[in-house]
Amino acid sequence: MFPPFRSFLVCLTAVASLLGCGASETLGGDGGEGGHGGAPDPQPLSTPLSIFEYDPFATPPRLYVPIQGARVCELDSDNCVTSDTDGNAVIDLPARQETGFTIEKEGYGSWLYANVTDENFFQYGDRPYTIALMSNEQLAVIANDLQTPYPWQGGVALFQRWYPTVGVKFVPVGPTADLVGPAFYLAVAAMTYRLELNATTSGLETGEMPLGQGGFVEVEPGVHQFELTGDMEGCYVTSWGWPGDAPNRFRIPVREGYRTYGSIRCEDSY
Repeated sequence: MFPPFRSFLVCLTAVASLLGCGASETLGGDGGEGGHGGAPDPQPLSTPLSIFEYDPFATPPRLYVPIQGARVCELDSDNCVTSDTDGNAVIDLPARQETGFTIEKEGYGSWLYANVTDENFFQYGDRPYTIALMSNEQLAVIANDLQTPYPWQGGVALFQRWYPTVGVKFVPVGPTADLVGPAFYLAVAAMTYRLELNATTSGLETGEMPLGQGGFVEVEPGVHQFELTGDMEGCYVTSWGWPGDAPNRFRIPVREGYRTYGSIRCEDSY
Protein backbone atom coordinates (compact mmCIF):
# COMPACT_ATOMS: atom_id res chain seq x y z
CA MET A 1 0.00 0.00 0.00
CA PHE A 2 1.33 3.42 -0.89
CA PRO A 3 1.29 6.38 1.52
CA PRO A 4 -2.33 7.50 2.01
CA PHE A 5 -1.63 11.25 1.85
CA ARG A 6 -0.78 11.17 -1.83
CA SER A 7 -2.99 11.43 -4.90
CA PHE A 8 -3.76 8.88 -7.54
CA LEU A 9 -2.86 9.43 -11.20
CA VAL A 10 -4.21 6.70 -13.47
CA CYS A 11 -4.90 5.82 -17.06
CA LEU A 12 -7.99 3.79 -17.97
CA THR A 13 -8.64 2.35 -21.42
CA ALA A 14 -12.38 1.79 -21.29
CA VAL A 15 -12.99 5.15 -19.70
CA ALA A 16 -11.53 7.11 -22.57
CA SER A 17 -13.59 6.06 -25.60
CA LEU A 18 -12.57 8.46 -28.35
CA LEU A 19 -15.47 8.32 -30.80
CA GLY A 20 -15.37 11.89 -32.04
CA CYS A 21 -15.42 15.45 -30.84
CA GLY A 22 -16.40 18.89 -31.98
CA ALA A 23 -16.86 22.48 -30.94
CA SER A 24 -17.22 25.88 -32.53
CA GLU A 25 -14.94 28.86 -32.04
CA THR A 26 -15.48 32.54 -32.70
CA LEU A 27 -12.29 34.55 -32.56
CA GLY A 28 -12.22 38.22 -31.62
CA GLY A 29 -12.44 40.71 -34.49
CA ASP A 30 -10.56 43.92 -35.26
CA GLY A 31 -10.75 47.06 -33.17
CA GLY A 32 -13.21 49.84 -33.84
CA GLU A 33 -12.77 52.62 -36.33
CA GLY A 34 -9.69 54.74 -35.65
CA GLY A 35 -7.94 51.90 -33.82
CA HIS A 36 -9.15 52.98 -30.37
CA GLY A 37 -11.59 50.14 -29.74
CA GLY A 38 -9.10 47.28 -29.60
CA ALA A 39 -10.01 43.64 -30.20
CA PRO A 40 -13.06 42.44 -28.28
CA ASP A 41 -12.77 39.52 -25.90
CA PRO A 42 -12.99 36.20 -27.77
CA GLN A 43 -16.31 34.42 -27.45
CA PRO A 44 -16.49 31.26 -25.29
CA LEU A 45 -16.14 27.94 -27.08
CA SER A 46 -19.21 25.70 -27.00
CA THR A 47 -17.93 22.21 -26.25
CA PRO A 48 -20.43 19.37 -26.90
CA LEU A 49 -20.03 16.18 -24.88
CA SER A 50 -21.72 12.78 -24.88
CA ILE A 51 -21.43 11.00 -21.51
CA PHE A 52 -22.16 7.30 -21.14
CA GLU A 53 -21.48 4.24 -19.02
CA TYR A 54 -19.12 1.58 -20.29
CA ASP A 55 -18.97 -1.67 -18.33
CA PRO A 56 -18.09 -4.68 -20.51
CA PHE A 57 -17.87 -6.91 -17.42
CA ALA A 58 -21.41 -6.33 -16.18
CA THR A 59 -24.09 -9.01 -16.63
CA PRO A 60 -25.45 -8.18 -19.12
CA PRO A 61 -22.71 -5.80 -20.38
CA ARG A 62 -23.54 -2.10 -20.19
CA LEU A 63 -21.99 -0.57 -23.29
CA TYR A 64 -22.54 3.04 -24.29
CA VAL A 65 -25.51 3.55 -21.95
CA PRO A 66 -26.28 7.32 -21.73
CA ILE A 67 -25.82 8.86 -18.30
CA GLN A 68 -28.34 11.51 -17.28
CA GLY A 69 -27.52 14.02 -14.56
CA ALA A 70 -23.73 14.07 -14.89
CA ARG A 71 -22.42 17.44 -13.72
CA VAL A 72 -19.92 19.11 -16.07
CA CYS A 73 -18.02 22.16 -14.78
CA GLU A 74 -15.34 24.43 -16.17
CA LEU A 75 -12.09 23.77 -14.31
CA ASP A 76 -11.99 25.59 -10.95
CA SER A 77 -15.21 27.46 -11.77
CA ASP A 78 -18.92 27.47 -10.91
CA ASN A 79 -19.77 27.45 -14.64
CA CYS A 80 -21.58 24.09 -14.74
CA VAL A 81 -24.13 22.20 -16.85
CA THR A 82 -25.89 18.82 -16.46
CA SER A 83 -26.23 16.04 -19.03
CA ASP A 84 -29.71 15.33 -20.41
CA THR A 85 -31.57 12.03 -20.84
CA ASP A 86 -29.41 11.19 -23.86
CA GLY A 87 -26.21 11.86 -21.93
CA ASN A 88 -25.53 15.07 -23.88
CA ALA A 89 -24.18 18.31 -22.42
CA VAL A 90 -22.61 21.49 -23.81
CA ILE A 91 -20.13 23.41 -21.68
CA ASP A 92 -18.86 26.87 -22.68
CA LEU A 93 -15.11 27.24 -22.09
CA PRO A 94 -13.11 30.47 -22.20
CA ALA A 95 -11.23 30.90 -25.48
CA ARG A 96 -7.45 31.13 -25.83
CA GLN A 97 -6.68 29.76 -22.38
CA GLU A 98 -5.24 26.76 -20.60
CA THR A 99 -8.41 25.46 -19.00
CA GLY A 100 -10.46 22.28 -18.80
CA PHE A 101 -13.61 20.73 -17.37
CA THR A 102 -14.61 18.14 -14.78
CA ILE A 103 -17.35 15.49 -14.91
CA GLU A 104 -19.03 14.09 -11.79
CA LYS A 105 -21.87 11.63 -11.24
CA GLU A 106 -22.79 9.84 -8.03
CA GLY A 107 -21.75 6.19 -8.20
CA TYR A 108 -19.06 6.82 -10.83
CA GLY A 109 -15.45 7.94 -10.90
CA SER A 110 -14.88 11.63 -11.68
CA TRP A 111 -12.91 12.93 -14.66
CA LEU A 112 -10.80 16.03 -15.29
CA TYR A 113 -10.03 16.95 -18.90
CA ALA A 114 -7.37 19.64 -19.43
CA ASN A 115 -7.61 21.75 -22.60
CA VAL A 116 -5.95 24.59 -24.48
CA THR A 117 -8.77 26.44 -26.21
CA ASP A 118 -6.81 27.73 -29.19
CA GLU A 119 -7.49 27.45 -32.93
CA ASN A 120 -6.72 23.70 -32.83
CA PHE A 121 -9.25 22.90 -30.12
CA PHE A 122 -12.04 20.50 -31.17
CA GLN A 123 -11.57 20.65 -34.93
CA TYR A 124 -13.80 17.65 -35.67
CA GLY A 125 -17.05 19.10 -36.94
CA ASP A 126 -20.25 19.09 -34.92
CA ARG A 127 -19.93 15.65 -33.34
CA PRO A 128 -19.76 15.58 -29.53
CA TYR A 129 -16.71 14.24 -27.76
CA THR A 130 -17.70 10.99 -26.09
CA ILE A 131 -16.63 10.28 -22.52
CA ALA A 132 -17.23 7.00 -20.69
CA LEU A 133 -17.62 6.81 -16.92
CA MET A 134 -16.63 3.77 -14.90
CA SER A 135 -18.57 2.76 -11.83
CA ASN A 136 -17.01 2.89 -8.38
CA GLU A 137 -17.10 -0.91 -8.35
CA GLN A 138 -14.98 -1.13 -11.52
CA LEU A 139 -12.49 1.43 -10.27
CA ALA A 140 -12.13 -0.35 -6.95
CA VAL A 141 -10.96 -3.47 -8.83
CA ILE A 142 -8.38 -1.44 -10.77
CA ALA A 143 -7.21 0.27 -7.58
CA ASN A 144 -6.74 -3.12 -5.97
CA ASP A 145 -4.54 -4.22 -8.90
CA LEU A 146 -2.46 -1.08 -8.37
CA GLN A 147 -2.27 -1.57 -4.59
CA THR A 148 -3.79 1.81 -3.83
CA PRO A 149 -6.97 2.70 -1.88
CA TYR A 150 -10.32 3.46 -3.44
CA PRO A 151 -11.95 5.98 -3.21
CA TRP A 152 -8.78 7.67 -4.35
CA GLN A 153 -6.94 9.46 -1.58
CA GLY A 154 -6.03 12.33 -3.91
CA GLY A 155 -6.32 13.27 -7.60
CA VAL A 156 -6.42 11.19 -10.82
CA ALA A 157 -5.11 11.45 -14.43
CA LEU A 158 -4.81 9.41 -17.65
CA PHE A 159 -2.05 9.29 -20.29
CA GLN A 160 -2.69 7.94 -23.76
CA ARG A 161 -0.11 7.94 -26.52
CA TRP A 162 -1.44 7.27 -30.02
CA TYR A 163 0.04 4.28 -31.84
CA PRO A 164 2.50 2.80 -32.57
CA THR A 165 3.18 2.47 -28.88
CA VAL A 166 5.54 -0.35 -27.90
CA GLY A 167 8.11 0.72 -25.30
CA VAL A 168 6.63 4.13 -24.53
CA LYS A 169 7.38 5.59 -21.11
CA PHE A 170 5.89 8.56 -19.25
CA VAL A 171 8.49 10.19 -17.01
CA PRO A 172 7.81 12.95 -14.45
CA VAL A 173 10.13 15.95 -14.83
CA GLY A 174 10.59 19.34 -13.22
CA PRO A 175 10.27 20.59 -9.64
CA THR A 176 7.24 18.41 -8.82
CA ALA A 177 8.76 15.13 -10.03
CA ASP A 178 9.33 13.90 -6.48
CA LEU A 179 5.60 14.32 -5.76
CA VAL A 180 4.71 11.66 -8.34
CA GLY A 181 4.22 8.09 -7.16
CA PRO A 182 5.04 4.75 -8.85
CA ALA A 183 4.37 4.31 -12.57
CA PHE A 184 2.11 1.67 -14.09
CA TYR A 185 1.37 0.62 -17.66
CA LEU A 186 -1.28 -1.26 -19.59
CA ALA A 187 -0.68 -4.97 -20.19
CA VAL A 188 -2.68 -5.34 -23.39
CA ALA A 189 -2.92 -9.12 -23.53
CA ALA A 190 -4.67 -9.22 -20.15
CA MET A 191 -6.21 -5.72 -20.45
CA THR A 192 -5.02 -4.91 -16.95
CA TYR A 193 -2.72 -2.29 -15.42
CA ARG A 194 0.54 -3.48 -13.90
CA LEU A 195 2.97 -1.76 -11.57
CA GLU A 196 5.78 -4.11 -12.56
CA LEU A 197 5.78 -3.02 -16.21
CA ASN A 198 8.28 -0.29 -17.15
CA ALA A 199 6.76 0.69 -20.52
CA THR A 200 3.66 0.24 -22.65
CA THR A 201 3.16 -3.20 -24.18
CA SER A 202 0.73 -2.55 -27.06
CA GLY A 203 1.59 -2.40 -30.75
CA LEU A 204 0.10 -2.84 -34.22
CA GLU A 205 2.71 -5.40 -35.30
CA THR A 206 1.42 -7.86 -32.70
CA GLY A 207 -2.23 -7.31 -33.53
CA GLU A 208 -2.85 -5.80 -30.13
CA MET A 209 -4.73 -2.65 -29.21
CA PRO A 210 -2.83 0.25 -30.84
CA LEU A 211 -2.99 2.65 -27.89
CA GLY A 212 -0.19 3.03 -25.37
CA GLN A 213 -1.44 3.89 -21.92
CA GLY A 214 0.18 4.49 -18.58
CA GLY A 215 0.15 6.72 -15.57
CA PHE A 216 1.17 7.15 -11.96
CA VAL A 217 -0.44 6.37 -8.64
CA GLU A 218 -0.42 8.60 -5.57
CA VAL A 219 0.46 11.96 -7.08
CA GLU A 220 0.08 15.15 -5.11
CA PRO A 221 -2.57 17.61 -6.39
CA GLY A 222 -1.14 20.44 -8.47
CA VAL A 223 0.18 20.91 -12.01
CA HIS A 224 2.74 18.29 -13.08
CA GLN A 225 4.95 17.96 -16.14
CA PHE A 226 5.78 14.68 -17.87
CA GLU A 227 8.04 13.65 -20.72
CA LEU A 228 7.30 10.98 -23.29
CA THR A 229 10.35 8.77 -23.91
CA GLY A 230 11.07 5.89 -26.24
CA ASP A 231 11.59 5.45 -29.98
CA MET A 232 9.64 8.51 -31.12
CA GLU A 233 10.06 12.22 -31.72
CA GLY A 234 8.03 15.33 -32.40
CA CYS A 235 5.42 14.50 -29.75
CA TYR A 236 2.80 17.03 -28.71
CA VAL A 237 -0.43 17.20 -26.74
CA THR A 238 -3.72 17.02 -28.64
CA SER A 239 -6.80 18.90 -27.42
CA TRP A 240 -6.26 17.16 -24.07
CA GLY A 241 -3.46 18.44 -21.88
CA TRP A 242 -1.26 21.55 -21.67
CA PRO A 243 2.05 22.07 -23.53
CA GLY A 244 5.29 21.51 -21.66
CA ASP A 245 8.48 23.56 -21.65
CA ALA A 246 10.35 21.36 -24.15
CA PRO A 247 9.65 18.91 -27.02
CA ASN A 248 7.89 15.68 -26.03
CA ARG A 249 6.72 17.22 -22.75
CA PHE A 250 3.24 18.02 -21.53
CA ARG A 251 1.59 19.31 -18.36
CA ILE A 252 -1.62 18.26 -16.64
CA PRO A 253 -3.49 19.54 -13.59
CA VAL A 254 -4.27 17.05 -10.83
CA ARG A 255 -7.14 17.63 -8.41
CA GLU A 256 -8.26 15.77 -5.31
CA GLY A 257 -10.63 12.92 -6.20
CA TYR A 258 -10.31 13.22 -10.01
CA ARG A 259 -8.57 11.38 -12.83
CA THR A 260 -7.00 13.77 -15.34
CA TYR A 261 -6.87 12.71 -18.99
CA GLY A 262 -4.00 13.58 -21.31
CA SER A 263 -3.58 12.58 -24.97
CA ILE A 264 -0.32 12.74 -26.94
CA ARG A 265 0.51 12.33 -30.61
CA CYS A 266 3.92 12.07 -32.28
CA GLU A 267 5.30 12.44 -35.78
CA ASP A 268 4.98 8.69 -36.31
CA SER A 269 1.32 8.60 -35.19
CA TYR A 270 -1.30 7.77 -37.78
